[in-house]
Amino acid sequence: MKYYSIAGFLMALLLLGTACTEIPYDASDRDVDHDTSTQQEVESEEVTDQSWEDTIDSELQIVFARKYDKRVDDVTVHIGLAKENKFVRGEMTMKNLDTPEGIEGGIFYAVRHSSSGEWIIVHDGNGVIPCEPLELYDFPLHMMGNCVNE
Repeated sequence: MKYYSIAGFLMALLLLGTACTEIPYDASDRDVDHDTSTQQEVESEEVTDQSWEDTIDSELQIVFARKYDKRVDDVTVHIGLAKENKFVRGEMTMKNLDTPEGIEGGIFYAVRHSSSGEWIIVHDGNGVIPCEPLELYDFPLHMMGNCVNE
C-alpha cells in the first residue's frame, strides 16, 4: 500500500509537470512608459494578480479541509494551472497520521460556481482522471491533461 500511495503521488507530480509549463516573464516585453500614473496602474494590476492566486489557494484549502474533515493548516494546495479565476488544476496534500508517510493527496480539478462563487471539486485523487466530469463543467482542453473517456 505504501508503494501504491507513493507511486500515485509521483504520477500526479509527473502529470502536473508535463502539462504545466510556465511562461517566463521577460522584462523586455514590458512597455516602457515614464508616466507615473501608468506605472501605478501596472503595479496595481500585478498586486491584484498575486492576490488572486493567493486567494484561490486559501479558498481551496478550506474546501478540502471541510471535505476531508481536516484542519485548514493540515492541507496544502499548489495551483498548477488556473484560468479566468474559474478553472483550476493543481495538487493537494494533507496530513494523515494513519499513513506511513504521514501525508496523502493527489491531483485535483476545481471550478468556481458561476452564481455562488463557491469552489466545486470536480475531481481529486490519484490514478485515472475521467474526462466526463471535466467536460460537464466545460474545462478548457489544455487543462484536462491526460484524462480518459470511460
